Amino acid sequence: MGLRRIKRQIAKARMTAAGVGNVNKKMRLVGEDGVANWRKALTPAGERAQKAKAQRNKRARNPRRKLREVKTA
Repeated sequence: MGLRRIKRQIAKARMTAAGVGNVNKKMRLVGEDGVANWRKALTPAGERAQKAKAQRNKRARNPRRKLREVKTA
């Protein structure tokens, strides 16, 4: 397994975690700057996006945040 294949797997996981749909189709697309999407996902911005999405999911699953019924007088 080559280094390129490993990097693409990491990029695919980050894109999936960030909520990108149809990841396999979008990995090969190239932006205006000539860089493929899977390479952009390996940048620090891609890592931050993945961590932010994980943090939002963690907060959403927190049982202490469940809505409770409010009693009105």
